Amino acid sequence: MTRRRTLCTALLCAAGLWAPAAAQSAPARPTLAQFPIVSMPRQEALTLPDKVEQTSTDLPFEVIFPPGRPKQDKKAKKSADGSYGEYQHWLTLKAGGNDVCLRATGASMSRSEDRDKLEFYSYSGYPQQVVSVRAERLELDKTPELVIEDFFVSARAGHVQHASTTRVPLVKVAEMGKGLTVYAFREPHRLSLVLSAPGASMIMPNASAVRLGCGVSRVSLETNGRSGVATSFALAVPDISAPEKVDGFRSWNQVPMQRAWRMSVSVSQTSRDPAPVLSLTFGDPSPPVRDALKQQMPRWNEVLGPTRASELEVKLAKRQ
Repeated sequence: MTRRRTLCTALLCAAGLWAPAAAQSAPARPTLAQFPIVSMPRQEALTLPDKVEQTSTDLPFEVIFPPGRPKQDKKAKKSADGSYGEYQHWLTLKAGGNDVCLRATGASMSRSEDRDKLEFYSYSGYPQQVVSVRAERLELDKTPELVIEDFFVSARAGHVQHASTTRVPLVKVAEMGKGLTVYAFREPHRLSLVLSAPGASMIMPNASAVRLGCGVSRVSLETNGRSGVATSFALAVPDISAPEKVDGFRSWNQVPMQRAWRMSVSVSQTSRDPAPVLSLTFGDPSPPVRDALKQQMPRWNEVLGPTRASELEVKLAKRQ
């Protein structure tokens, strides 16, 4: 291996970059047939209730009512001038930890890239709308699983109702160290990678740059019984190991980038393979991609929390 380029594929595992042997670790040549097929309900296919009248307990996120939130008008209607009134911030859902990802459907959801936080807005004259919110998290206590919980949310009423829970078994296919682990699962005609990288930033396959506030992301390949499909993306993880050693520490500064990778994923089959084989390739991203990833790094007050980051800033300023 060279300093300039590091490779790890599903066919080259002797370099020690893969996870230690375990019951759920991928074989040296993982074929699609070796990934059990799972059934995961589509979020957009959920049947929404007309209304939500109570809030479930033990939610994986915090329900936050913004200051100045107006009281719900159950008979909301157009105003005399024909408008729908003021545009209101009704509700915020904040993930309970950096390992919980939130996904929502519905026009009242803002900024889908903020997957550790969802904010809901609508005009005060609009009737009550119910949307679905999906909370995804990794559970690694025994065998790795992706735990998927669906909820129905009425932002105007301020209620959240649990709908269902699905547990998807995962296979660990790579562990690069420095905060990145890759798992996979298979659905009919689709292979999905689950990337565990707390605080990471990512250049998605569609070239959009996002911050993984929740630390988990999914990338899927449509297989449809074919081989020869591929995609690529880039990911970087922050260095949060020693904030007290950062020169000129400020709570609002971005965290330094620790490591970045360009990842290529393919499913292909040669004449020697009995079935399509999954291959992962890890390399160094180009300088422009590294710069884009660096700009998406989280800030210290987001990683440490506002209170601890401010206290550390004051403490380090006294040393100077």
